[in-house]
Amino acid sequence: MKEIELKVIPISHDMTFDIFDNGIGKLSQIIINAYIKKVDDIFIASLRNNADPPIRGEITKRKIRYRGIELHKTDVGNFTFQQQLFQRGRPISPVISFYTEIK
Repeated sequence: MKEIELKVIPISHDMTFDIFDNGIGKLSQIIINAYIKKVDDIFIASLRNNADPPIRGEITKRKIRYRGIELHKTDVGNFTFQQQLFQRGRPISPVISFYTEIK
């Protein structure tokens, strides 16, 4: 499987005003929500296309458990972690790496 890096989320002009109005917490929440949405889209596509058998209809906890699908999270270090979906030991999604940097 290929590795996907989610690095930079562009900040629009409207978001810069939120920094001054609501503080840095609002900006962090916007970035985290955008990251979660991208990861969800990737994982949903993997469940619908790569799982054996593919999940049709609503994705529920029961369907995921029945197919033996697990989410593996790995802390690589230096504020970096990776996520990947496995079905009975076989990877069904790309490796998603999330890098953060504090300066």
